[in-house]
Amino acid sequence: MFGSRMLLASCAFVAFAARVAFNADLQKEPPGSTPGCSVIGQDLLGMEDIVTWRQSVLIADPGSVVPGFKNSPEKIPQGGLVAVDFRSGEPRLHELEIKNAPDSWPFHPHGISLSNRTGRLYVVNHGGASSIGTRIEVFQLAEGKDGLPAISWLMAVADGQRFGNCVLNSVVEAGEGELYVSQYNMFSVAEKGEHHPSTVLERVQKLVQTLFVTLGLGGT
Repeated sequence: MFGSRMLLASCAFVAFAARVAFNADLQKEPPGSTPGCSVIGQDLLGMEDIVTWRQSVLIADPGSVVPGFKNSPEKIPQGGLVAVDFRSGEPRLHELEIKNAPDSWPFHPHGISLSNRTGRLYVVNHGGASSIGTRIEVFQLAEGKDGLPAISWLMAVADGQRFGNCVLNSVVEAGEGELYVSQYNMFSVAEKGEHHPSTVLERVQKLVQTLFVTLGLGGT
């Protein structure tokens, strides 16, 4: 028992020291603006991915997954999908209505991909450990008003707790009835968020994940 505690304490110290060094290195480069770039949609949640719908029309996924990981998806506002329209020469945002969506479903999109073969949009959704869990939402896209995408919810893949909480990152259609996904976290995120582990297992997993990521040994 004593040896196990010493091992955990050593891992915690190494992870803490690595994190301090990592953060200190980040501070060497002061934040600044990127030449030629401008901010649009400042009132939207943070976005993870963007896919091309039509020429000069993109689809993005405001979902703020990082705050969701830290404090659990149940603690952040509902996410959604938006179109980014460049056809006029200036980017314009349009919030997209999702038809046939399940009642009262938690939607916190992470990775998204669009299949040119089927016209389906696949979205990694982190619904929260106390709700639907992490699963894949499948949408059908069609030409809508003003050339913007019309989105209808079709189904969920791997509903429930088949995947660990917040472990998935990206998804892509591989063929008929086949999807590939990538794993973002080594372990399930703590039910109340990675900043609030409440069990011994969640604390140990957080230490190991932090150690591996800060030392560049793995993660995604």
